[in-house]
Amino acid sequence: MLFVPYGGRMDEVSESTIPFPHRAGNLYQIHYMVNWDEEEASERYINWIRRLYSYMASYVSKSPRAAYINYRDLDIGVNNKGNTSYTQASIWGRKYFKNNFKRLVQVKTMVDPTNFFRNEQSIPSIYSRWTKNGKPIRTMNYGHPPPNKFKDLRIGKYDVTTDPIDHLRAF
Repeated sequence: MLFVPYGGRMDEVSESTIPFPHRAGNLYQIHYMVNWDEEEASERYINWIRRLYSYMASYVSKSPRAAYINYRDLDIGVNNKGNTSYTQASIWGRKYFKNNFKRLVQVKTMVDPTNFFRNEQSIPSIYSRWTKNGKPIRTMNYGHPPPNKFKDLRIGKYDVTTDPIDHLRAF
């Protein structure tokens, strides 16, 4: 286990100021890791580290148990090859980004509506599903207005209260 200390200046930055929310009240971040050379021993070592992770549950953050995006944990879920719903992605998204996840989905939808840039646990765009003719299918379980109706979205010092495309043209 690797303990990365938090606190100090990190506590002075609000959870919602930048995507990384793990700030005030967090003493350190724990990185669980195990290394081995013998391929045939993989299952034994993976099971061991999972048991350690489970054992630590009563000593770490809860509701949700938080995670750090740079130490991705594929055990908490993965994308469906670019066809992932907001609900599914929020399983890991809220652990990595807490309440910032919703805003990050909004930004992703504006910047990458076709979800071209993705990985096993990437943030989906609201339009994460596509028909054969290339037209988007709205992901209905998100429960948010269409992308041109975003309200109360902040990107750095910029408020997006009108059509996001008009806002991006200003850059």
